[in-house]
Amino acid sequence: GHRQDACDTTRTAYNFKRRCIEHSLYGVDIDPGAVEIAKLRLWLSLVVDEDEIENIKPLPNLDYKIMQGNSLIELLSTKSLVSSIDHRRTELVKELKKAKDELFNITIPTQKENKRYEIDILMKKLFEYDRDRQIKRLKGHILAVKSQQRLFEDDKDKKEDEKKIRVIESRIEEIKNIDAPGPTEHFEWYINYSEIFQAKGGFDVVIANPPYVQLQDKSKITTIELNKYKAQNFETFEASADIYCLFYEKGSCILKKGGFLIFITSNRFCFTNYGKSARQYLCKKNLHEIININEIEVFEEANVGTVILSLSNSKIANDYITIIDYKSDNSISNFEKIINDNLELVERKHFTKKQWGFYSNNILNIKHKLENNSIPFKDIKDLKTNRGLTTGLNHVFIIDDILSNILIKEDHSAKEIIKPVLRGANVKRWAIKPTNNYLIYTYTGIDIQKYPSVFNYLRQHEEELRNVYEARRAQKKWYELRKCKYYNSFNLNKIIWTRLSNINSFAISNNKEFSVDSTSFAVGKNLEYYCAILNSKITFFYFKLGGVIWGKNGIKWFGDFFDNIPMPNIPKSKQKPFVEIVDTILPISQSDDYLQSSQKQVEVKALEAEIDQLVYKLYDLTPEEIKIVEENT
Repeated sequence: GHRQDACDTTRTAYNFKRRCIEHSLYGVDIDPGAVEIAKLRLWLSLVVDEDEIENIKPLPNLDYKIMQGNSLIELLSTKSLVSSIDHRRTELVKELKKAKDELFNITIPTQKENKRYEIDILMKKLFEYDRDRQIKRLKGHILAVKSQQRLFEDDKDKKEDEKKIRVIESRIEEIKNIDAPGPTEHFEWYINYSEIFQAKGGFDVVIANPPYVQLQDKSKITTIELNKYKAQNFETFEASADIYCLFYEKGSCILKKGGFLIFITSNRFCFTNYGKSARQYLCKKNLHEIININEIEVFEEANVGTVILSLSNSKIANDYITIIDYKSDNSISNFEKIINDNLELVERKHFTKKQWGFYSNNILNIKHKLENNSIPFKDIKDLKTNRGLTTGLNHVFIIDDILSNILIKEDHSAKEIIKPVLRGANVKRWAIKPTNNYLIYTYTGIDIQKYPSVFNYLRQHEEELRNVYEARRAQKKWYELRKCKYYNSFNLNKIIWTRLSNINSFAISNNKEFSVDSTSFAVGKNLEYYCAILNSKITFFYFKLGGVIWGKNGIKWFGDFFDNIPMPNIPKSKQKPFVEIVDTILPISQSDDYLQSSQKQVEVKALEAEIDQLVYKLYDLTPEEIKIVEENT
């Protein structure tokens, strides 16, 4: 702690807060409005603790404490300068700190302006000093490359050396053109907060609720800005990522040794493909605690699951991380009690670049076992997966059986291009409900004049079709479906499933139906075996651990977590027992009355239980592990 000023020794809440604001709090935001509000709120926090109105002092000067800037872009990499012994820089930083401290309590406007001017001059001096030191260092790198003695130098070596020199020279030119820190373009941490880095090497605590903005959202991030973020060489950078991933890295970089970072942010990086780099980066850090709040809207304006994550900038001391999976009835009123009731210590091995799950150690150990004894669904060479058709105008291209019969009655040849089509609601577990829907299959290059009844029907919607496909007019005719490379796949036998379901609902279709984009399907070899695994309790258990919940009960059976469902990789000869059970199930589940017959469904359930036992054996699960799976499905 800091010593009390001789003139102000009273230990009041007001004095304590004022000292914290003066000596301990710093902040950066790109939005000038947010900066001003933060300053005002700090002053208000002081006012509430002063009983005597006449004793209230003006707002302390926080110009160089709460600052505007783009905290992700730092153009001068001066970390190495700060860590080396440099008396001139140390003196500059001392002068700058003294001037900032003096400014804090000045209330007379003219004196304020003079002191601000003095600080700006000192900051410019420090900036130029750091810039010149960096240029000098880079020129030293060029000399080192040039003076390298190569015993047998050839053209390839020369070209490599020239390339290295060009890169360094280009960096020197960039640095020469950098202006002193501007308000929004960049934020030079080691200059703006030089006193912190000089004294301690970084901040004790970094707290943030960073923005949620997808880096590929061109309405919010321009290509120029994106390239600037890319040029910062963030380990967490992915073109498809969210900007908050970069804030994790920047936040941990400005910590002192042993410092703490606590973020409240979206939990999507825990499960998504774009979060892989962020997960990989964070699991190298000393993670302490993760609170996952998936079912409660913490922020009204951000409809996302939330995670509170803390880590320290220190060596990893133990093998466990504290996990809280916070689930409640859309309320955070009893937050503390629920957190204390849900504390789990989880082995660090479960936090790698793979998707993170917030469950007990027993459950995560089973997850670990499944992943280590299988291959991801996406890597199965026997299967090729596709999404159902996106027509762009379902109400035009998908018709009911009444209209289908009319068009075929008018012109019998229409039967060639009116095909049965399944919606997600048609696909059940092991069974496909008969469809009353048909697709008008106007493939690319179709001679539409051969089908006059269909052509006349589509002409009624010509304006609408032309509007939807305006951008693609050069590629297709107005009456054609969107181009699709896998139309022929619909004619093959396939595993098909609905993309949104509260349970794994996979079926096998041999009827050559098309399907719309509320379904996905896979074609290939050994369909019965893979369908058995996909409909098993193990798959449901695994998918509940990280699948994205949609609405009240739906799970999204697609995306990165789906692609990584662990599948036992066994030769065809060992698949036979699974195939035999599925071959017994299908005649029952595909009978017309199956979905109305509880007796037939009970028969299938008994057969499914046999499949589950076979799958448990494949993974060599213990009776205790089987019990955990059964309890969680």
